Amino acid sequence: MKYYQLNRNEYIKEKQLTIERLEFENIITFEYYEPHITSLINYFNKEYKWDGMFDIEEVENRITNGHILFMLYYEKQAIGYVWFKKLDDNTCFGYNLYVTKKVERPKHSSKWFYNEVSGIMLKEYNTIKVEIEDWNKVVFDLVEEIGYKIYNNE
Repeated sequence: MKYYQLNRNEYIKEKQLTIERLEFENIITFEYYEPHITSLINYFNKEYKWDGMFDIEEVENRITNGHILFMLYYEKQAIGYVWFKKLDDNTCFGYNLYVTKKVERPKHSSKWFYNEVSGIMLKEYNTIKVEIEDWNKVVFDLVEEIGYKIYNNE
């Protein structure tokens, strides 16, 4: 496991994207997004075998408990998501970044998406922390290009 964090003053802004933000305040719109989320969960499960994968009930529980879900759209189709949760007044935690390979989309969509949502979260928090599993090496480069730095989590 590698631990990264991004501080507001180290953020490198890139391209603007079309994203949707779901959080407790708009849980009533959950029904509208449920088919999109379910589709992304299915794409993930076809691409990866991971014991930590969530289901649609867990999505609703997370949102109800204050976690924020960002969804990425390309040509009006949901192609990715990422979660954030508050750790304290200055720090949040980003997790479960995913952009499907099952839908044709621009090559750098994952990077652009994570860059955009990191910028949004840095308006509310000074620091974003993430943990990246060793098997997910492609994400190491992605977060480093945005400005995330390795830190010691001890």
